[in-house]
Amino acid sequence: MSPWWLPFIAGIVGVAIGAAVVSEQPQRPTATTQNQDLTARINVLESTTQRLTSELEGVRNRQQPYLASLATTPNTIYLNISSQSYSLLDTNLGVVMVMVDDVQPYGDGQRLTLRVGNPHSADFVGFKASFSYGGGQSKEEKLTTRLRAGAWTTFQVILPGLSRDNLNSIVFSLELSVVGLQNW
Repeated sequence: MSPWWLPFIAGIVGVAIGAAVVSEQPQRPTATTQNQDLTARINVLESTTQRLTSELEGVRNRQQPYLASLATTPNTIYLNISSQSYSLLDTNLGVVMVMVDDVQPYGDGQRLTLRVGNPHSADFVGFKASFSYGGGQSKEEKLTTRLRAGAWTTFQVILPGLSRDNLNSIVFSLELSVVGLQNW
């Protein structure tokens, strides 16, 4: 027969083992600890977002000169708003140079001042300027302006609904109308 105290000792040992197992379980975080952890994670995410946004803007600025020389369709260019350099545009009657001289807010859109350089020895009388911008918007402007031979010609166009954020997405094309030669 077993001693009377054996079940008593076994009970005490069982309680002690149970207490040890319970004490080894991780403590549940308090609401304050959880809030501090979430705040720290949010701060890291905000910092990362700001850094990535800045890097993306830098990439866009570095790529703009390359985008300006690429055309989505033949005879089109992206207007380079960020610099005073010109882009070459192949038109129906020859190559011209195009640059953005100025951009000003105008109503719900922007007023662009463009300069077209005619490197040819003939004038061009009249042209049709086409603009695509801001997610599907477009505008055509027919002008009777004379593009003088060997000179820059300035004209303005208003693009309604164009926000400052979409200025680097303006696709431009030019169709020349009439060749004006000098009588000698």
